[in-house]
Amino acid sequence: MANSFTRKISWLWQNAQNLLIILFLATFTLNIRKVFLTPFSFLNGTFNEYMTMSFSWADALMMATILIYTIKYIICQSAFGSSSLHETSQEKVIKENNKGYLSSVIHCITNASRETYLLLLFVAWCFVSIAWSSYKPIATYRCLTLLEIFLFFIIVYKNLVADSRFFRISLIALMINGFIQAIIGVFQFFYGHSLGLRFLGESIVSRETPGVAKLVIDGAKHIRAYGTFPHPNIMAGFLIIPLTVLLVDLFTRWWPKFFFNLIPLEKRNRSKFVARETLLGKIATPLLLIFLLTTSLGFALTFSRSAFLGLFMVLLFVTFSFLLKIGYKQKYWTILLFTVIVSIGFLYFIGRNTSLFSDQSMKERSSYINVSRETISEHPLAGIGVGQFVLNEYTKNSKLEGWQYQPVHNIYLLISSELGIIGVALFFLFIVMLFSRAYGTEQKSLILTQYIYYIIIYAFLIIFFFDHYFWDIKIAIIIFTLPIVFLKTASCTKV
Repeated sequence: MANSFTRKISWLWQNAQNLLIILFLATFTLNIRKVFLTPFSFLNGTFNEYMTMSFSWADALMMATILIYTIKYIICQSAFGSSSLHETSQEKVIKENNKGYLSSVIHCITNASRETYLLLLFVAWCFVSIAWSSYKPIATYRCLTLLEIFLFFIIVYKNLVADSRFFRISLIALMINGFIQAIIGVFQFFYGHSLGLRFLGESIVSRETPGVAKLVIDGAKHIRAYGTFPHPNIMAGFLIIPLTVLLVDLFTRWWPKFFFNLIPLEKRNRSKFVARETLLGKIATPLLLIFLLTTSLGFALTFSRSAFLGLFMVLLFVTFSFLLKIGYKQKYWTILLFTVIVSIGFLYFIGRNTSLFSDQSMKERSSYINVSRETISEHPLAGIGVGQFVLNEYTKNSKLEGWQYQPVHNIYLLISSELGIIGVALFFLFIVMLFSRAYGTEQKSLILTQYIYYIIIYAFLIIFFFDHYFWDIKIAIIIFTLPIVFLKTASCTKV
């Protein structure tokens, strides 16, 4: 009787945990937060995001999920104990799915892949760097944020692997999130100001507000689409995920019908080109098209150059991979040349009619690069400590305007500055090992879901060269982690 009651309680906790994960994926982009100021939160009278701590809506959902996981584990352990005698099959399943943190860590250490080892070493090195950080509270805060995200996504991974239907529901929740953010961004652009959604964490923006990301089109100022993100670039980075999933899902539905006749007769093999079960299940195609068009418009109105480049490279990669697969090698370079010419023409038109390619931001970014190079030369091996770049910048030159104190807009240089050669080497090895599975012996067995997450990560790594938010903004770190978790899940799940 007691065991039956405990099983029901565990089932309730498990479903509560799943609901929190779905809610997280659908709403973690809301910028609702409580800010905790530090002595360096205002540099020369201007608020500085990178030297300030906060507790956000995403934090609340992640910590609640971790707490529920812990309670569920305690309930199962107290009810079933360590004895396996007279256990029913259901009890064994509950115990297996509710291993504690210690057993999870031991399992990771003894059975982890090479990239997991490297990720653990990288996070550990971040914690070690607290020892030589100038302002230890920010370094500790940044490390605890990484640890929180790491623990949360371990739980997400375990739940997604356990149920492929839950995996698909999670993707749908993410698509809805992107759709809502795109709608908010579109209205912001056309109205020219924020929509008054402060309860959702929307930033206060307008054409006249100093420091707001704007674009000049035919002499008129327009704000870029923010959504509820701190900056349009972060919104654009996030929208790459739902856009890629939607494009691949629709492509999966259509290509057997539209592209089979393009394949040379000698290369036709229907077993290779039949329609697979799609990523988003049985959602009606017209609805997905509405989602795709709306999300694409929201993405375009962010006017994020780095995200545009990342998505452009993704589309080229997918297109050429398909052409090579169906046997059109002779047309590869023709299509490439045509694409490049059209792209140059499009960029020329945008450059002539907007301020998208203003050289002002390029000049500002070059100064950050100079600070980064100087920092790396002074602290080559271990860096200056995680989260310390802006403070180091302020220490070197305390007479700049407050808004000018920003991290270098290149994550590879930023990690090198803060964590030294050791940190950036661990990060590079992690990425290399992650991608090695796509080009190694497992390449032939890659399913579609794995392939698209490699594409998204590839796009993010391109953005790394031009921006910093995937390293020092909490929401953006979560965004970067999502395709990695989905990739690891897809390699263990048939969806």
